[in-house]
Amino acid sequence: SGGSALDVYGGYAKSNDIEHNTVEISSGTARSVYGGESDGTGKAKDNTAKLTGGTLTGDIFGGSAKNGDAVENIVNIEGGSTSNHDAYGGFSTNGNATGNTVNITGGSVRNVDGGRSASGNATGNIVNIGSADAAFGGSITGIINGGSGTTYGKDYRTGNTLNVYGNVAAPN
Repeated sequence: SGGSALDVYGGYAKSNDIEHNTVEISSGTARSVYGGESDGTGKAKDNTAKLTGGTLTGDIFGGSAKNGDAVENIVNIEGGSTSNHDAYGGFSTNGNATGNTVNITGGSVRNVDGGRSASGNATGNIVNIGSADAAFGGSITGIINGGSGTTYGKDYRTGNTLNVYGNVAAPN
């Protein structure tokens, strides 16, 4: 609570799987936040990053995997700011991003990706904006994607879902 940090991790693995970790930022300043990150061949599964206050000067990731899959990770943004940066439920550089979720009920963020893969598929991801219980009180200034990536011919469409509760405006 309070203070400042560079990157903040709920869990980190140099080469193995990283699973079942949680991190929450409620005040202060941090660069990027990772529920869990696997920097080798392991997968990132069932990790959660939560922002309820404070400011991020980088991106927020539920789970991130360099050479493995990002599976069933979650980002919850309820307050705070990542206004010049992005939110990724799951992110993989060389694997697939599958079954990840981003929930935004407040705060500010630029781009939102349920799942993103630089060279694999991004499928079955969910983005929830607002909630059935309260009006959306946040700000999204960029693009909202259920799944996205950078490699032509990969699947970024199958099973991705965007749920909007209340009034939300975004450029796309």
